[in-house]
Amino acid sequence: MGGELCELEVNECSSSPCGYGTCKDLLADYQCDCHPGYTGRDCKEELDNCLEFSCVNGGTCMDKGGAHTCSCPRGYVGKRCQCETEIDECEFRPCLNGATCLDRLNHFQCVCVLGFSGRVCEDNREEHTERIPWLVVTIPLTTLCVLVAILVVFCMVMTARKKRQSEGTYSPSSQEVAGARLEMGSVLKVPPEERLI
Repeated sequence: MGGELCELEVNECSSSPCGYGTCKDLLADYQCDCHPGYTGRDCKEELDNCLEFSCVNGGTCMDKGGAHTCSCPRGYVGKRCQCETEIDECEFRPCLNGATCLDRLNHFQCVCVLGFSGRVCEDNREEHTERIPWLVVTIPLTTLCVLVAILVVFCMVMTARKKRQSEGTYSPSSQEVAGARLEMGSVLKVPPEERLI
């Protein structure tokens, strides 16, 4: 209010107090109607629209003056990156060693030439097979040698035990093993007859 008797209405909007909004003059006051993306009494505080809005599928929210947009990763489109787009995954030639690339929905498939394998045909099967025969021969041969050595040691131990049993001091069992027999001839001899004179 202005004037001597406060009869004049002062326009509080004349000083442009609303930064990003429209000023509405009231009686001894003003009110700001903020533009989208701004808040506060004077519409000078920027809203972070990304706090209330989220992008999906790895998209990044970008606040642009009261509006928001999503920066979508490769393969997605839409306001929130919600839609998939078909991408030619074979465009960058991911398959190696002369393989053929087949574009599929959201992935690719490599058809390897003879002698190669792996997801992108990176493994040379011929290199692997050159090393395998050596192992195939070495491992069983080593195992067989160890088993033969164990068998030889076992046989030597058993032979030594048998020799110990039959050698040394008198043992009836060793006599039985050797097959010794007592001669009964001297025991059975009839004593000479006695003669009377």
